[in-house]
Amino acid sequence: MPTMIRLLFLLGLFGCTLAAVYQYPVKVGEKLELSVPQKGIHTWERIILRPEREVLQLRTNSKLFSGARVTKDGKLIINKVTLSDSGSYTSPDEKPPMTYHPDGSISAVGTSMINVIVE
Repeated sequence: MPTMIRLLFLLGLFGCTLAAVYQYPVKVGEKLELSVPQKGIHTWERIILRPEREVLQLRTNSKLFSGARVTKDGKLIINKVTLSDSGSYTSPDEKPPMTYHPDGSISAVGTSMINVIVE
């Protein structure tokens, strides 16, 4: 019996770590607007795997890469996309949606990960 409980626990942890992954193809020079369905988003991160992982952060009212900016309502906007804007975008401000069940268990879905593919 303890083995079954351990297995269910591990499966639950695995289910909580999966993010909602979106693919977003965009062409060079186009405008890009990214958002997540939560309020209170002020920070976006771009994760790039160029031999090593690089994380760039962008906060409301600051500019970091390609003239990108974060609006007051949490949208990430890049007016003219370049090839270097490719990467995985996520917000550390986004909280995973949690579901509380009558038996006392909790389930959750991972936060959003938007893979921007520049063509």
